[in-house]
Amino acid sequence: MKSHHRKTKLLFSAGGTGGHIFPALAVAKYIKNHFPETEILFVGSKERKEMEIVPHHGFPIVGLSLRSGLKRNLSLHNFKVLRQTFQSLREMKKILKEYKPDIVVGFGGYITGPVLKKAICFNIPVVIQEQNAIPGLTNRLLAHKANFIFTGFDGMDKYFDASKIIHTGNPVREDIINNVYSREEAIRQLGLNHELPVLLVLGGTLGSRSINHAMLQILCELNRKNIQVIWQTGKHYYVSARNFVISRELKGCIVEEFIEDMPRAYAAADIIIARAGALTLAELQVVGKPSIVIPSPHVTNDHQTKNARKLYQRNAIILLHDSEINNKLLPTIEELLNNAELRQRLASELKKMANPDATNKIAHLIMEIAELKKISKHE
Repeated sequence: MKSHHRKTKLLFSAGGTGGHIFPALAVAKYIKNHFPETEILFVGSKERKEMEIVPHHGFPIVGLSLRSGLKRNLSLHNFKVLRQTFQSLREMKKILKEYKPDIVVGFGGYITGPVLKKAICFNIPVVIQEQNAIPGLTNRLLAHKANFIFTGFDGMDKYFDASKIIHTGNPVREDIINNVYSREEAIRQLGLNHELPVLLVLGGTLGSRSINHAMLQILCELNRKNIQVIWQTGKHYYVSARNFVISRELKGCIVEEFIEDMPRAYAAADIIIARAGALTLAELQVVGKPSIVIPSPHVTNDHQTKNARKLYQRNAIILLHDSEINNKLLPTIEELLNNAELRQRLASELKKMANPDATNKIAHLIMEIAELKKISKHE
């Protein structure tokens, strides 16, 4: 890779949700650590969360004017989206002319539409990383023009040209793959009791209304049964959950709006409750802890249910539907804590599904494609 003097330049596009942004960051950090001469520029959507998250992790980002996706019914909103899309295509043309990337990688979200579309017009190699078991609309529309499609789940030839698919699994952060915490150290740092079970509840970045509501109903009972809780409520539910815990003087219950040190939380947990975002499931597979997965019913194409079913069919998780959790969450937690054999079997099957090399694999494939592009330019 040292044969060409110009640095390899990568352009990553990811936006809308952490499920798109964090896989992109996992790959970017790996490349930064292992290919330090490489430049990486992110493109996101103005005023969306990627504009804060990406710089916080040390990467530059440029925002485009497109701020939302198309609605699936006739709506005046769609005219606004089309106007912003055309504006974003013009902005993207300028970025590509100035930055001159060797490859453009789309990690999902509507913002990747104008980014990949314009890169294709410039004959720049384009790669799509599709995290979910059902691809999003943008990826479906652009897949036929992409050079390669890296998939998080197998069986994706129903949606994409099989010759372009490389099943890599979904990228997971290196600090989760190479977790430095033992359970004892994690529990000590968190101020919990290592002799009592720990339940980790992940309600998403903004927060799951149904999971948080169910937790409020059962928290006192969990406390009475000496089940400790690490509870990520998300932004919208943090204050009410924290006040609930304080007012009832519940011990062994940690409430966080957002957990910064996920490796520590995963190490401390005996059981995990989570949504079925593709990134979350990839992390659960690597962590290999018995998990109760509750797909969000409010996502496009119900893709979280499809994601979760891939694991459920392998007997790797307990699957609860959103409508069931008020009645079934507490007995399911108790059943799991009382059945060591079930916990061990779930953990074992989950671990078998893990793709801990996904980040490594995706990063090296991206660098190989970018290098081939550089070589072809010099010939």
